[in-house]
Amino acid sequence: MDAISQIKQNLDVVDVIGGYVPLKKSGKNYKGVCPFHSEKTPSFMVSPELQIFKCFGCNEGGDMFRFVELMEGVDFPSALELLAEKAGVVLEKHDFDREGQLKKKIYHINETTAKFYHYLLLKHPAGKPGLSYVREKRGLTDETIRSFMIGYAPDKPTTLLDFMSKQGFSDDDLFQAGVVTERTYGNAGQLTDKFRGRVVFPLTGTDGKVEGFTGRTIFDREPKYLNTAETPVFYKSIYIYGLDKAKTTIKKEGAVFVEGQMDVLSAHQADFKNVIASSGTALTPGQLKIISRYTKDIIFCFDNDSAGIAAAKRASDLAEKLNFNIKVAMVPSGSKDLDELLKKDPSSVRELFSNAVSAYDFFLADALKRHDRTSALGKKGIMDELSAVFSRIASPVLLDHYVKKVSQELNLSQDTIYSVFVKKESYTSSETHVQESGEDPVQKIGPEPYLLAVFLHLALDTLEEFLYNLQPRDFEDLTVGKIVDKLANFVHKEKKLDITAFQKELPVELKETFDNLYLLDVSAEDDTHLKKLAQGAFGRVRTLSIKRNLAELSAKIKDAELSGNAKLTGQLMSDFSELSQELLKYKDF
Repeated sequence: MDAISQIKQNLDVVDVIGGYVPLKKSGKNYKGVCPFHSEKTPSFMVSPELQIFKCFGCNEGGDMFRFVELMEGVDFPSALELLAEKAGVVLEKHDFDREGQLKKKIYHINETTAKFYHYLLLKHPAGKPGLSYVREKRGLTDETIRSFMIGYAPDKPTTLLDFMSKQGFSDDDLFQAGVVTERTYGNAGQLTDKFRGRVVFPLTGTDGKVEGFTGRTIFDREPKYLNTAETPVFYKSIYIYGLDKAKTTIKKEGAVFVEGQMDVLSAHQADFKNVIASSGTALTPGQLKIISRYTKDIIFCFDNDSAGIAAAKRASDLAEKLNFNIKVAMVPSGSKDLDELLKKDPSSVRELFSNAVSAYDFFLADALKRHDRTSALGKKGIMDELSAVFSRIASPVLLDHYVKKVSQELNLSQDTIYSVFVKKESYTSSETHVQESGEDPVQKIGPEPYLLAVFLHLALDTLEEFLYNLQPRDFEDLTVGKIVDKLANFVHKEKKLDITAFQKELPVELKETFDNLYLLDVSAEDDTHLKKLAQGAFGRVRTLSIKRNLAELSAKIKDAELSGNAKLTGQLMSDFSELSQELLKYKDF
């Protein structure tokens, strides 16, 4: 047994983290206030079964080694030493080399993979579908394609696997690097390329090393974007796409954060060299801490829709706590994203960035635009929106400035404005945990993920009852549907729910979702309450599934009627009636 395994055997993640953070039992897990960002309501969860932690506020997570690295601000070898001493494990030289050798191997695999896919895209007939997509549909030049080493993964199961095997890489090494995965259908368990039928974007670190990949489907498959799972060299919560190219310009001009990788590519191609994006995750404190090494000036340029505005509010909240100078420049409503705007009128983008306004001025203007500031209800609507943002301002100078400004805009007293903002602060936090804040957790993460989260805490007999009445087709979320299907098979086979054993059986691309949902605090008082939570979530999932099926049947009935097929029409109408009756069983959901 190696030193890492010995340490994990001798120590419990709850005890290790509990030495830094007060933890309280919550169902099968423990929760506490996150030590990595400012929050008042606990959103930090620890699992003794899976030996991992996760903060649902700042998205940091991992095992005990990762926690010590973050908490002590040290690298892996130092964390290894600290925990070895605590566990009474004597370290040998090879123990320090192990992690370094693994990282070196993964970097080599990633670099070779990136070059292989890049070669296929530009030089091989198999890459023609991808090349057509990036050149003709997305308008990327060969210079941009080469600069960002964009590639193409053919829509075949083992193109990369066969090539890498010939280069001497083992299946296990490729699996650890995340470039291949296990089949979930057909020859289940066999390895297959992770990225198939996708344009591949290497995720390059500031040191020039390829840390992972994002693959964008060109065949309209789900998911649209597929990301590398976290590995010893890739942590998506601290990775920033384009920073390797943008860091020098950012030091001079500040940073512009956009929503997607195509926005970054189009921006750099149009000579906006300070544009960057998070990769497969909302902006995190870890990413902001990295940017703070280069600049304190940030512009958030997101899509001008409700999701974009919500993202700008959350990002501004995080950045304000780290003392950034924050501005907002939303993409005009005539364009769906920055990429489209750049194709229409690149010169307007320079004007957009130049005219970016203070984040809080933007949120104030946006609220004033959508409500009637002269009516009582309009003023209430404006204050309800602003209080959720302005109450988080840490600087008393900024707070005083905007209290006066809002007072003037709404013709309300400064005392009234101040009391609302400060009162809200006592129970509002950007990282508020869903159950503590009173927010419906089903609306927070969706009924399907929430149902699975509750399932993982149910007694076996209750769980079997629900699983018996569900099918994968009941789930729009394909990842959740796959996990539920595997859970049903596991429970049927094992006649028990061993969380650790089940997690080990999951393909790597499902594990992150599973871990996050298992760690979610469902806050049930007892088994009876837990069953009620499951019944409620189950009812919502079945209701939505039945409604989708009814919509499909309705369309089929119209087609059958138009074609004059009376027999098929009658059968479909009978199915429609039967489903409608079943829907009545869930009328309370």
